[in-house]
Amino acid sequence: MTPSKQSLKWLSLLLFAQVGLAVGLNLEADRYSSGSASDTPLLALDTGRVDRLLIEDGDGHQTQLLRQGDHWVLPQAENFPATPGRVDALLATLAALKTGWPAASTSGAAERFKVADDSFERRLTLRHGDKVLGRLYVGTSPTYRKENVRVDGKDDVYSVVLERVNMPAEVDAWEDKTLLTLNPDDIKRVELPDVTLVRNGDALQVEKLGAGEQTATDESKALLQRIANLTYTASAGKPQQTGDDKARSVFEVSLALKSGDKRDYRFTQPAGAKDYLLEVSGQPWRFRVSSYTLGSIKSDSRSKLVTAPAAKPADAAKQSQVDQKASS
Repeated sequence: MTPSKQSLKWLSLLLFAQVGLAVGLNLEADRYSSGSASDTPLLALDTGRVDRLLIEDGDGHQTQLLRQGDHWVLPQAENFPATPGRVDALLATLAALKTGWPAASTSGAAERFKVADDSFERRLTLRHGDKVLGRLYVGTSPTYRKENVRVDGKDDVYSVVLERVNMPAEVDAWEDKTLLTLNPDDIKRVELPDVTLVRNGDALQVEKLGAGEQTATDESKALLQRIANLTYTASAGKPQQTGDDKARSVFEVSLALKSGDKRDYRFTQPAGAKDYLLEVSGQPWRFRVSSYTLGSIKSDSRSKLVTAPAAKPADAAKQSQVDQKASS
């Protein structure tokens, strides 16, 4: 074989290898970007069948959520309502997840990515009654808004678009914090311990004003907003089950609404506690309210909500003389 023929043979083999490599890489790229792996749901999940959801974290916290009709409640908190739409949004996100391309496919990878049976950031168990429909382990985060996950019973670990912040394992994080929210325009009357305000057009005015007195408009508006948007930190069980009725202080507020309904608030502070417990007429639960939140309402006394009449010039002169005598 002449040298030229031998060189031609090697060149032909090299070209054949390059073509084969290019075809192989192209097939792998197509499979990665649009092949069957990326179109396969991570969880074969019918969200309409899920009526129980258990969320656990690696620190021992867990939250149970139960579907009741078209809303979700928290059995650990006396069936306190969960934030509307939040559980359904999470289920929709889980149902939309695709397998993509595995970040790892070995049994040892579960520990490394914190998606093992006994080592995880979150473990989500979805049930219909007592039947487990799916279980997902959520582990480390490879990048912003993505989490490493593993489906129970499988070795493959996937990196998917998911945010751990949307699946807290603490019960109070799921509670509906808008349960006491009112439309300010629906409040007709507010009764505080030493002052009552009634609606007059678009604002509340102090009732039984004295001669020359006026309602402090800005303070009245601020009070209305604080009451209409009253917030609480967590539910506190049902009144008959808390066992802390011995309070060292009580503060009451009564509201009359345009609908004709009445809403009464009763704040009590258990001995030795910083926060207050709130009972609301028509609600079966107590609410835990911070001393800061209630303090902003308690400070709205009559003296703060009423602007005193300006002193007449003669009266001001007399008062000045009295002050001068007192200082001499």
